[in-house]
Parts: sequence; structure tokens; C-alpha cells
Amino acid sequence: DTRWGEISGLWYKEDGKVVPGGSRKPIEDLDSLPYPSRHLYDLSKYPLYAPNGEPMLTILSSRGCPYACSFCFKGIVGRSYHQRSPENIVAELKEVYATYGIRNFYFIDDLFTIDVKRLEVILDHFIDQRLDYRWRCLARVDRVTPELLKKMYKAGCRQIHYGIESGNQEVLKRTAKHIDLQQVRDAVKWTEDAGIRSKGYFILGLPGDNEETMQETIEFAASLELTEAMFSIATPFPGTKLWDELILKNPGMAYDADFTKTYYYNNYAAEIAPFMNVSEIGDEALSGMALTARERFQEAREQRKFVKYFGEDWGRRAYKVSKVGPVNSVAKAALDAGLFPKFRKLQPREGA
Repeated sequence: DTRWGEISGLWYKEDGKVVPGGSRKPIEDLDSLPYPSRHLYDLSKYPLYAPNGEPMLTILSSRGCPYACSFCFKGIVGRSYHQRSPENIVAELKEVYATYGIRNFYFIDDLFTIDVKRLEVILDHFIDQRLDYRWRCLARVDRVTPELLKKMYKAGCRQIHYGIESGNQEVLKRTAKHIDLQQVRDAVKWTEDAGIRSKGYFILGLPGDNEETMQETIEFAASLELTEAMFSIATPFPGTKLWDELILKNPGMAYDADFTKTYYYNNYAAEIAPFMNVSEIGDEALSGMALTARERFQEAREQRKFVKYFGEDWGRRAYKVSKVGPVNSVAKAALDAGLFPKFRKLQPREGA
């Protein structure tokens, strides 16, 4: 018999009118919440795999993000940040392993490395209890150090996803992300040196972006020793600073926005189209830049493998030769036959 009005945060309709329910306060004690009811659905129908082919599950160890990047919609609901205790997190991982036999995890916190002191305690639990888990997480480039990354590897971290956004410092500055390109270079190098794979997220078509600045982003991404890179086209969501900037310049666009056409670019898409273009170039040119970015990164990553195996000069030559059709077919057959095991191992596939 509970009245709808007694439920904080619930907006409902009564007698044809919308009754506002106000704002619901965030749950501060996350340890008081039960673990996700994974038994209620068939995990095999929602597969998520680690690079080694083993199944992987997501874990949320905190809620919220204290940062205010101009393009991010998460700041719309406030920047409060709440954490689960390290003990509570470890207990969930142990339960998942005992129940499903899964030891690969993806921490889907907005940023897993916000509170470094808390992270250190989590890592200590993993190491001291000799938990044989492999995991990945999201992080900021300015919230890692060589020492922390080495400890993260020891505790089972095998991949970190970084939001890099742009390779042009002025465009990056306008995102209010408050990082610089040298911090990006350092973090990626430290991560790879620690034995952890790194994935970079980039946004093309941000305010101030033109063909020249986006080409800088593409080349910057290609210059980094990232294991993976994802390129998306800037999407202005209502409530973000990016949206406000767009509407200030083009008030009419707010009425024409069709959010059913939003597009999130991924590494497997063959085509890409901007939803609402906030850059300084046309839609077709922007789409072309996104596809070029993917191709250029894959080319640079492949070339680095040859350089690591054959050395700088011979590696570049070998890469060019490998692009010749018949040579490429022979080389692929040789790799499949296991003739160059060292070359195949240049990109590790252990765990998450």
C-alpha cells in the first residue's frame, strides 16, 4: 500500500499530471548493498572474455567521479564519490571464483585509481592472499606512477584503459580534463614497462578540432605503444559543457536532436557518422578522419612488432615488404605454422 510519493526520487503521473519526487540521496555505504544477483541470468548468454579466451566478469568497486570533463555526461548527476571497502571487494571476487570458477575481472569504476591509498590496500590484499586473479581497469594518466604500476602488475592487473582524448594540447585543454601530452606519454610507457597492456580512448571532432588538430591526434596515437586504441566522434549530451557550448552557438540544434542516432565508434565498425558535429569540419570529412585514425593506428602497431623483432632499420623494411600481397600470404602461413614463435609472443595475451 506504499504511496508513490513516499519513494524518494521517483517521479510519477497522477490524474494526468507529472508529480516530481525530488532528488534521491546517493547511497554512501556501498558495503551495505548485496552483491549483484548473477545467478538470476545465464552468464553464457552475456559473454565477456579476457584476451586468453577465459570468461571474465565485471566488478564495480566505487560509484561516481570527482572530475568534470566537458564531454562526459556522468557529471550531470553530481560528482560525489563513494567506495566499497577493500575487504568487501575481495570477498566478492572470492565468491565469484568459488561459484563460477572465473578469475578474470574488469573493474568498471569510472576511475579505479582515484584514491591511490585505497588502491594500495586493495593491491596488498591481492598480493598477501596470493589471489590468482587477472584484471583490468580504467585510470587517468595523472594518477599512476612507475612504482604503482609495478605493484598493480604484481597484484594481477594486465590491462589499463586511459582516456587520452586528443593529441593537440589546446583542444585537450578545452575538455577540462587537466592533463598534458607528456603525462600521456609517460603513463603509457610506464604501463608497458610494467608488463601491463594499455588501451587509449580518443575523441575526434571536439570543439576547436579541425583537420590539422585531428591529424595530430591520429599521429600522437600512432606514436604511443598502446596495445589498443579506440576512436570516437564527440557526442554532446544535454547537461554537459560540450552541449552548452554547442547550443550557445546553434540554439536551434537542441530541437532537432535525435538521440536515437547517437553513434559510439568501435574498432569493428566499417562506417561512422557524426551525430551532432561540434568540430570545424564537415560531417563527411569528420567521418573520414575517424576511419583513417583506426587504420593508421593498426598500421603503426603492426610496424612496431616488426621493429621489435628485426630492429629499427630492418624492421621498417620488413614491414613494407610484408604489405606485398604474396609475401603477406607466405608470412602468415609461416606464423600459423609456428616458425616465428618470438614474433607471435610480442603482444602477450595473459589474463584480463
